[in-house]
Amino acid sequence: MALDSLNKARHLSPEQTRYHPWVRETVHIITDAERRATDLLTGFARWAHITIQPP
Repeated sequence: MALDSLNKARHLSPEQTRYHPWVRETVHIITDAERRATDLLTGFARWAHITIQPP
């Protein structure tokens, strides 16, 4: 799952992961695809300072 990969990147390189534009895009794509954010995705987005719009 993409979120698993994002969390691995977060563990290996937190600062680069937090501010990388592709991470932001990926979080938004996952949210749109799932129609609602899971608790794990919401937590990651909060950590990365990414605002998730409600459906």
